[in-house]
Amino acid sequence: IGETKACVAQASLAVRSRSTPAPLKSREPVEGAAAMAATAKHRHKSSCGETDGCCEPPYSPRERPAGSGYYKNAKGPLAAKGTFLNRKLKDRELQAFVIGLTLLSTACLLLSMRSQLKVSPLRLATGECQPVTRERLDGMVYICTGKGCDYSFLCHSINLLRFESNYQGSIYVVSDRQDFISESACDNNRPSYTVVVAPDTPTMMHMKNFKRQLFDLIPGNATSLIYIDADILPVGCLHDFLEHESPKDIGMFLDSWCKGCNKFLGGFVYMRSTDATRECLRDWIEESSSDDFKRYKKDQDAMDSILRKGSVCTTAIHTMSSAYIETFDDNMILPLFGVIRGKTPTFQHFSHGIRELPVWPRIKGNIEAQIEHVYNNASEDDINVQGQRR
Repeated sequence: IGETKACVAQASLAVRSRSTPAPLKSREPVEGAAAMAATAKHRHKSSCGETDGCCEPPYSPRERPAGSGYYKNAKGPLAAKGTFLNRKLKDRELQAFVIGLTLLSTACLLLSMRSQLKVSPLRLATGECQPVTRERLDGMVYICTGKGCDYSFLCHSINLLRFESNYQGSIYVVSDRQDFISESACDNNRPSYTVVVAPDTPTMMHMKNFKRQLFDLIPGNATSLIYIDADILPVGCLHDFLEHESPKDIGMFLDSWCKGCNKFLGGFVYMRSTDATRECLRDWIEESSSDDFKRYKKDQDAMDSILRKGSVCTTAIHTMSSAYIETFDDNMILPLFGVIRGKTPTFQHFSHGIRELPVWPRIKGNIEAQIEHVYNNASEDDINVQGQRR
């Protein structure tokens, strides 16, 4: 026992020599603790061994093994470990807060931008557009027949074509309406259009077939024409569009991405008077006239049908870039993404879906306010030029 006490005392002295000793009130408690430790080690000889000499304590009294856990008042490595865990937990909470705040801010921003689309639906060109004359394009053609024609919106499209897109060529309106025939529509024909009196149209599909017969209806042996629906508004520079899109036969935009949408948008057709163009248009007329014009309600469905049959249209139609047109859909998703991406379309298509919603009168009123600004800013020289062409 005496030897063991001496061994423990020597080990205790070695530990105190490695670290800075803390002041003790007395040495008796330390020696008592050493005696108890010596008794325990004597019972388990494997801890110290049976040979002479002293064994080293497994660890310093001032240190705790790494696996002994975290205590509130711990010092040294354990205190650092606890601080690290607390910091990591707080960092995760902060990250979750930042992510939630970012998502909320983004949602609010998107809703604000979507509301702004109702206030300023048209994304008008910011600079002055270069003029496009008849030498570049023989004509832009609209069709307005019967009571179903929204002639006011058609007039908006013509005004924008003249005073925003700076088209100085011929504009034709195929119509059976007296207000167009008498040229009293569109503020007494201020933008200068030419009326082509439409033949009788017993069905809607008869009227739609006019756009496939334009080279026979439009005077002057036109060789290049663009048919455009009244619900498509020119908002950008026509010159820029024609610089990049010049189809050999027919040019069409893809239809909007949606359930039940067609391959191509039938409301905009850029056509040149070629053999392939005329053959494609004949195939389209024959298919859309099937069953005495009763098989199809949409002429795009007839187009899809002849494309599946391998019509010459499959090679004659050039798909034009969707960068030049934007559909203003009923959910306003496409124009919202267009604004986010900074898209600058030449044409905006206000689809049937958005025009059926209760919010449409408000949107249309804001469109008219924007167009009125363009209309009023048109110089007298521009208006006089259009008047001379009449």
